[in-house]
Amino acid sequence: RMLRVACVQVRTSKNRSELFDRISSMVSNLMMEKTKPNLLVLPEAFTGEYGVNMFESNAEKLLTENSGTKLMSNLAKKYDTYVVGGVIEQCEEEEKLYNTIAVLNPRGGIETLYRKLHLSKVTVGPDQTSEGTVLTMGDDLVYFDMQGWRVGLLCCFDLRFPAMSTALASMGCNVLLYPSAWLDSTGKMGHWETLLKARALDTQTYVVGVNTAKDDSQDTVGYGHSQIIDPLGQQLYIGNYEGDDSGFADFKMDHLMNVRENMI
Repeated sequence: RMLRVACVQVRTSKNRSELFDRISSMVSNLMMEKTKPNLLVLPEAFTGEYGVNMFESNAEKLLTENSGTKLMSNLAKKYDTYVVGGVIEQCEEEEKLYNTIAVLNPRGGIETLYRKLHLSKVTVGPDQTSEGTVLTMGDDLVYFDMQGWRVGLLCCFDLRFPAMSTALASMGCNVLLYPSAWLDSTGKMGHWETLLKARALDTQTYVVGVNTAKDDSQDTVGYGHSQIIDPLGQQLYIGNYEGDDSGFADFKMDHLMNVRENMI
């Protein structure tokens, strides 16, 4: 069994309509491939600039007009594919905001939602994040099944907590997704690449880290360098540092099973 997975790395913007147009164009180009991707992955909180002071203004009720989840729904239906991406979710039942990873299925419906468990609190150099001052943490590990693969959902800061990926692997996941807004400061220290490779090697899964692009004009600067890592820790795709970028890799079940049988 093969699964083609695409990263859609974006330079986020306060201009949502312009940002969504760029994303739609990138996805259109990906879908012109002879074998189109079965799964598209966008970054964490991709609908606007990342930052504690931006979360409330970027928040959305799911599937409302001009929302990130509505964009993902439209793309999923149009191209008959799964789309995963992060939004700041305004929960209708509670007066709470969540850092949510949404999965939209090819019918355009919400397949499942993962609400980020580990809200970041980082102060390194000029970068500061304290998501827990604004956002509410989730309480469940989440995965979904597609085309013979089990895909686990995690998010950015979760990379630093290997017990989560190990738990998802024990539940049968063979792919782990990390939509992220990884900081430029710790990215330059090598944390991003090191942790993505470590999680792949820990769990013997394919790991996908999709990041926001570097933009020095923003208050919180992303690191770019989206990555797709195979179960041996090999980089199958590396995105650029600044600006929009996209790429894909083919996941092969026989390769994954061979790794698990021989790396014990």
